[in-house]
Amino acid sequence: MFEFEKHRILLLGGSGRFMQYDNIDVEEVYHIPDKPAKRKFKLYEHLPFVHSMREWYGSWADRVQEYDTFIILDGIRGTDVIEYIQKNNPQARIILYYVNTFTEGARNDPARYKKYGCEIYSFDRRQAKKAAINFRHYFYEYEEEYDEIKNLPMDIQQDILFIGSDKGRMKSLQDLEQEFRKNGLSFYYRVVPDKRTKYTQEQSAHLLKERIPYMQIAKAIAESNAVLDFTSAGQSGITLRSMECIFFGKKLITNNDDVVHYDFYNENNVFLLNQRVLAELPQFMSTEFLLDKDVTSRYTKEYWMESFFRQEV
Repeated sequence: MFEFEKHRILLLGGSGRFMQYDNIDVEEVYHIPDKPAKRKFKLYEHLPFVHSMREWYGSWADRVQEYDTFIILDGIRGTDVIEYIQKNNPQARIILYYVNTFTEGARNDPARYKKYGCEIYSFDRRQAKKAAINFRHYFYEYEEEYDEIKNLPMDIQQDILFIGSDKGRMKSLQDLEQEFRKNGLSFYYRVVPDKRTKYTQEQSAHLLKERIPYMQIAKAIAESNAVLDFTSAGQSGITLRSMECIFFGKKLITNNDDVVHYDFYNENNVFLLNQRVLAELPQFMSTEFLLDKDVTSRYTKEYWMESFFRQEV
C-alpha cells in the first residue's frame, strides 16, 4: 500500500488517471459551462476585490472539509482558491505544482503564493531554482496505452520520429531533416500547425489536419528507433517525448541540455544536439538502448504522488 493511499486527496486540474484510487478525487479548479460564462469569469477574475470567485469553483468547494491534501496543477490563477481552502479547512496541506513553465509577474507566478505557506513545485529544474521553489519532475501519463502496445509485434518504419505542435519549430525541423538525411537516417515528422502561420507547399506535407489519438502516436514511437525532442526556448523541464523514450526504450535526440541532470541520462541513450556533431548520429543509433527498470519506475504516476508523502521513495 502506498503512503498516499492513507490520505484524502483532491487533485485540482490534474490527471484523471488517479481516479482509479478511491481516496483521490480529480476536478477542475473552475467550472465555466459556456462562452457567456467565460466572459463573465474573465471580468470577475480581474476584479476579485469586487466580485467573489466562489461561484466559479467546481463542486469540490462544497466538500472542501473532506480532504487533508489539495494538489493544484497549473490551474491557479489567483489567491482566491488558496484563501477559500485555508478559510474552510485551515489544517489542510496545499501543494501547488507547475507542469508547465510560468511567467514572472503573471497570475500564476509562484511569488504570489509563497506568503500562504503552500508547498510549491515546478517540473522545470532551472525555473524552480530561479524562483526559489521546489523541483520535482512530472510523470508519464500514458502508461495504460504503453501497456497495450508494448508487446505487439512492430516493424521499424523510420529512424527518427517527431510529432508535436509547431510553436515556431517547422523551419528547424526542416533543417534537421536535411542533416539527418546526409547521415543516412530517415526522419518522419508531423506537426500541428500554428493558427496564424502560413506554410509552404513543402511544409504543408508535414502538417496534421487535426490532433491524433495518443494510441496512434504510441504506435509510431514503437515503429521508430529514436524520438526527437526539440523544446521551445526557455524550457528545461523534460517533456512527454523524453518519458516516452524511457518507457518504450527508444533513443532520445534533444536540444534540451538539462537532461544531463536526470537519472535516465547517459551518452548511449541520449544525443545532445547542442553538444555533439550530427556526424556522430549513425554510431549513436547503432548501439543498444540500455536503462535499468528501477529508473523507469520513477516516472510513474504512483512514484510522483508518493513523493509528496515520503521523503524518499
